[in-house]
Amino acid sequence: MMKEVVNKKADFGMGYDGDGDRAVFIDEKGNLIPGDITLLIFAKDILEKKKGGKVVYELTCSMAVEEYVSKLGGIPIVERVGHTFIMDKMIKEQALLGGEKSSHFYFADVYGMDDGVFASMKMAEILSKTDQKLSELVADLPQYPSVYEKNFECPDNKKFMVIEKVRNQFKAQGLKTLDIDGVKLIEKDGWVILRSSNTEPVIRISAEARTKTKLKNLYDLAVKELNIALKGD
Repeated sequence: MMKEVVNKKADFGMGYDGDGDRAVFIDEKGNLIPGDITLLIFAKDILEKKKGGKVVYELTCSMAVEEYVSKLGGIPIVERVGHTFIMDKMIKEQALLGGEKSSHFYFADVYGMDDGVFASMKMAEILSKTDQKLSELVADLPQYPSVYEKNFECPDNKKFMVIEKVRNQFKAQGLKTLDIDGVKLIEKDGWVILRSSNTEPVIRISAEARTKTKLKNLYDLAVKELNIALKGD
């Protein structure tokens, strides 16, 4: 698909999952765009017309989502990962837009549903109204170094207890955490999250920071605390 977009000199490409509720986008240079960055493109288009609108996003999305939505005059609302949780929050908050890093995009225009075809049409509409290429729209957005979903094996009957131990270890050190889904350590210049998979015997670590050095420090801390919790189990 990436090569075909370039070969055909297309403005963008898109791909869907099996049931069509996700859409991933490829710019005219053949680059795959992360779901949370695509969310910002949609947010800019919507919030320029409706200041003060709410945008729901899940907690593994880039911190750029909260920053950029706020900068646009919108209200960012964080929720746990998952289709049901995002849709419920969209309805409860009467949000205009929702999104996940996995490229589910939810639009109030279609009753808060995640619709890959609608997302594609919305992207085409956005590009039709600007002289910028899709790669240029992406380049204008804030982006930070990150690590996404590194897997660590942990038995199903222990993984949630291990996450609880890591949570307690963070809190014992006086660290700020968000506990709505796994445990997310939040610092001024970055974050790291440990989550138990609901379908596999693994714990996943994702992290993001403003610098590569800070990213490494946060990731290494999470791995260290996870190993302590695993050994003590």
